[in-house]
Amino acid sequence: MDTPATTSRVVIENVAPRIDGGRFPVKRTVGDTVEVTADVFGDGHDAVAAIVKHKRRGESEWHKTTMQPLLNDRWTATFVVEEMGRYAFTVEGWVDRFATWTSGTTKKLEAGVVSETDLEIGAALVAAGAQRATGPAARLLAE
Repeated sequence: MDTPATTSRVVIENVAPRIDGGRFPVKRTVGDTVEVTADVFGDGHDAVAAIVKHKRRGESEWHKTTMQPLLNDRWTATFVVEEMGRYAFTVEGWVDRFATWTSGTTKKLEAGVVSETDLEIGAALVAAGAQRATGPAARLLAE
């Protein structure tokens, strides 16, 4: 699980859409798709991940959409305006420890230098993820 020390290592800038720096609401009609883009990056070589959280005013639960990388540090995700009303959205980013481990271990594997410690780190990441899992993922990992 990410701690405040790891989440603070991710910078989120240039979130769009926005009008006049966010002073005014962006307007859409029912059925329109809202494309959210943002620059999301970390302070080192670790992989990052990001989501867009959105909800209609009055809803208690945020809906989450995984962002996909574009070029360089630019990310994108979309959601659909399903009902009339005001919506809010925000972008969250974090260091993706598993993606970082996967990338590094793949490079070591290709170079023929993977160690037992590398594999133990991966096993620990999977075990920690299994403990946090809920819903169908938790049932699958419990088997």
